[in-house]
Amino acid sequence: MANVTKKGLGGLSVSVLILGVLALGGCDFVRRVAGRPTGAEIAQKRELIRAKEQAAAAAQEAAHAAQAAQEAP
Repeated sequence: MANVTKKGLGGLSVSVLILGVLALGGCDFVRRVAGRPTGAEIAQKRELIRAKEQAAAAAQEAAHAAQAAQEAP
């Protein structure tokens, strides 16, 4: 009977430890352990993509303006 109680408490302490790590570490901890990008890395990537899209749109707009200037009499 004593062994069953010790096993139960051991499992409980592991569960409490895991729950504590998740509560204190948050979602980014779990994502980092799983090898996935964290929230900060996702935001950084999103900003990089947005900047590239804006640069491409500006270049395309400049190309259209240059073409229109050449076609004007």
